[in-house]
Amino acid sequence: LEFTTGLIVWPGDTNRDGNVDVFDILPVGQFWGLTGELRRKGSSNWRLQPAISWANKQATYADANGDGVINLDDVFAINDNWKKTVNDRIVLPMPNSPVQSQFSNPEMIEIYKKMYFGLENRSHEIGVGSELAMALKKIIDQLYMRSLPAVTKLLNNYPNPFNPETWIPFQLADPQEVSITIYDLKGRKVRILDLGHKKAGYYLNRGNAAHWDGRSDWGELIASGIYFYRIKAGNFSGQNRLVILK
Repeated sequence: LEFTTGLIVWPGDTNRDGNVDVFDILPVGQFWGLTGELRRKGSSNWRLQPAISWANKQATYADANGDGVINLDDVFAINDNWKKTVNDRIVLPMPNSPVQSQFSNPEMIEIYKKMYFGLENRSHEIGVGSELAMALKKIIDQLYMRSLPAVTKLLNNYPNPFNPETWIPFQLADPQEVSITIYDLKGRKVRILDLGHKKAGYYLNRGNAAHWDGRSDWGELIASGIYFYRIKAGNFSGQNRLVILK
């Protein structure tokens, strides 16, 4: 088979260590969303399968079920072949825990969350629990802890100057009730942004940073000029300057 197609695949053993375990999630996460050659007669069944190499050969193995795309179905293939080994070989455990060693990239949290919730939904549908889901939950929790900011901080708004809207990023070392107040040069309150209770973490992009549309609490567009914004998060407060330019 290997001579005919160039390589062979054991569905679920994406890292080719002869053992299906949590480390097989790594290649799936690395190549998440990538597409390539469909594996003829590919499936999630635990049997040797010939495969045609993708442009990235390692991604060929990450396509655990052989359907030509790396997605949640490949996580299901790992789950379905959980703890299976090639030729009953005994594979020694890694010297370090997954989070301490290879699962250390906080940028992968969102992909791991998709994997976890997909497995949880599937478990509820079929009525069978998943050890892989439990392992992923521990990894996600540990990555969140490792990625939390050390200090609470207010950052510079962007764009600045702006017209008519801007985003105000910040970070929280601890969960807090958060509000941001906009003042004019005379110290008069222009707008209060009540953000409510926020978990510890980074609020830096347009999807989660505080958004101000350049209007007052009365819905009026604010005149051009220099303004100040102050954050209140628990015992922390900080202030920066922003400019509306029309």
